[in-house]
Amino acid sequence: MSDAEAAISTSDSFTRFSNRHSTAEDPLVRVSTEPVEDVFERNWVPLVKLASLLMGSRAEGEDVAQDAFARWFVRRSSVDLPDAYLRTCVLNLSRGRLRKRIVVRKHQHKFEVAENALLDPDPLYDVIIRLPIKQRAVVVLRYFEGRTDAEIASLLSCRPGTVRSLLSRALATLRTEVTK
Repeated sequence: MSDAEAAISTSDSFTRFSNRHSTAEDPLVRVSTEPVEDVFERNWVPLVKLASLLMGSRAEGEDVAQDAFARWFVRRSSVDLPDAYLRTCVLNLSRGRLRKRIVVRKHQHKFEVAENALLDPDPLYDVIIRLPIKQRAVVVLRYFEGRTDAEIASLLSCRPGTVRSLLSRALATLRTEVTK
């Protein structure tokens, strides 16, 4: 079989597969009817704020939000709730980047990134950014987004009791750090 025949054969197989699985009648295939522009306009600013607060930098927040939208765009036909998918994606991407940041700091002591110099100086911000990622996420979701324990628990994939415990620990840390 020549290269051209192999390409045609592969192309025909793909066409048969995609035609078989791309019909609206197939109950396993969900087609998103909401325009991409509407999802983007509704979610961009809140997701950038969330990611910026978690990451400690607006630039990194925009990168995380953009990565979340890119992942959603690829999977949009199989995502029922784009807002929830995007928010969860931002939280998970932020956690992953913060974990990587910790590893880099641990192994490169001589290298310090001056991210805080880019942001407006705020003493509370400096304390919040030093909280562990889950405590920081709970504080940001509760006080900056006004979410309930149940909503936060759903977003962080934990129980509401865990959310209250994380919030209590974070507030105790904030109280001691702010009063210093």
